[in-house]
Amino acid sequence: MATKQNMKPTSLFTDGTRRQKTKRKVSLREAKIRTVGICGVGLIGGSIAECLRKSSRSLKIVGYDKSNIVALAKKQKLIDSSLKPAEMLDACDLIVLSANPATNQTFLKQINKQDRKQVTGARTLILDTGSTQSEIASLGQAMSWSADVAFIAGHPMAGREVQGINNRLADLFAGHPFFFDESVKLSATQKLKIDWFTQVLGAFPLYVNNLRHDTVMTDISHIPQLLSTVISGFVNHYDKQTIHLAGTGLKSMIRLGGSPYSNWSDVFSDNRTQICERLDSLIDELKTVRNKIDAGESLTKSFQKAKRSYSCLW
Repeated sequence: MATKQNMKPTSLFTDGTRRQKTKRKVSLREAKIRTVGICGVGLIGGSIAECLRKSSRSLKIVGYDKSNIVALAKKQKLIDSSLKPAEMLDACDLIVLSANPATNQTFLKQINKQDRKQVTGARTLILDTGSTQSEIASLGQAMSWSADVAFIAGHPMAGREVQGINNRLADLFAGHPFFFDESVKLSATQKLKIDWFTQVLGAFPLYVNNLRHDTVMTDISHIPQLLSTVISGFVNHYDKQTIHLAGTGLKSMIRLGGSPYSNWSDVFSDNRTQICERLDSLIDELKTVRNKIDAGESLTKSFQKAKRSYSCLW
C-alpha cells in the first residue's frame, strides 16, 4: 500500500498525463464554419463573441439573450443578428451555450426538439461552457441527434468575479484549458471545429472524463469560491474604512467574494454531493489546524503542503 510519502498526486487525467496543446493552426474553411451562434451573451458569451469578431471579418455571429442584451451586443458589433436557440440549428455550423447550467440545458432541449423535426439534416456542433459537465453530458447523450449534429459538454477554465457583457475580455480564455467530454465520439470535421474554436479563444482543448472533471473542479474551483464567499462574509462586521486597510492577503482571498450567487447556484445544485463531501473533509482539516494551534503544536507540515500547491501555479 502506498504511504503518504510516496503517493502520486491526484490527476484529472485518466492516464495521469497532461494533454498537449494543439499546435497546427486550423482555418475557418477547414473547420467548415461560416456562422456561429451564441446562446447567452454575458461575460462568457460576450468574451467569446469578441474573440470571434476579431478572428475573421467574414464570420457571421448570431446571438440569443434578453432583448436589451441583444440590442447592446448588436450596438457593440459583437453579433450580427439574433436568433432563438432552435432557429440556430439551421443557420449555424457551431452553437455555443454560454448561459448558466440550467438555462444551457433548456437551450439544448429546444435545439434537440428542432433537430428531431428536421427534414434536411443540419451540420452543427453544439457545445456548452458550464462549470459542471456530468448533468448536461448525460442529457445530451440521452438525446437522439441527426447524423451530422453532435453535442459535447465543455468548460473553459476561465471567468471573472463580475458578470455581464460590459465586463467581457478578449483575452479571458488566453492560455487556459477548455475541457471537453472525452466520451463523445466526434467526426474529424467536428474535432476541427473545436480546434478552430479554442484556437480563436487562445485556449487549448483538453478531453477528459466528465465525472472526473466535476470531482476535480470541486476542489480547484467550487470550494475556493465558497471559501472566498465565507471569508468575505466573515469580515463583514467591520466598517468599510477598516476593511479598506487590509493588505494583499485579504484582497487576494476575497476577490471571488464579488461573484454573484446567480453565477453559482446551478453549480452548487448540480454538484452538491461532491461539494458537501469535500466541505466535510475541509472542515476536518480546519479542526486539525485549530487543535494544533490550541495545543501549541507546529503547523510546519500544513505550510509545506500549501507551498507545494502554490509552486504549481506560480
